[in-house]
Amino acid sequence: MWQYFTAVPDFRSVGVKDGKRTYAFPVIIRAVNTKDAMTATVEEVPFALLQHITARITQEVEGVNRVLYDLTPKPCGTIESDKKEFETEFLSCYRLFFLKVNGEH
Repeated sequence: MWQYFTAVPDFRSVGVKDGKRTYAFPVIIRAVNTKDAMTATVEEVPFALLQHITARITQEVEGVNRVLYDLTPKPCGTIESDKKEFETEFLSCYRLFFLKVNGEH
């Protein structure tokens, strides 16, 4: 693995904790491999490890109710970018996904 990190975007998601609805932040995990930083592939992290990381983050980090794994290679995504660019790219994709899931265009 060449690089891995987490990002916390500037929007909240709906979740449930202790039987109550929460409006907390998602955490996005990104892990990539590259030889030249011009292209990158997504690291195949074992699902059991992702479940373990998710449990630890959601139980131990206050204000977080969701963990996401970024599967975007480079290109079309970047390996890392400034916070604003990353959040804008991610939020656009997140909204597009939910519009498609709900049958909206």
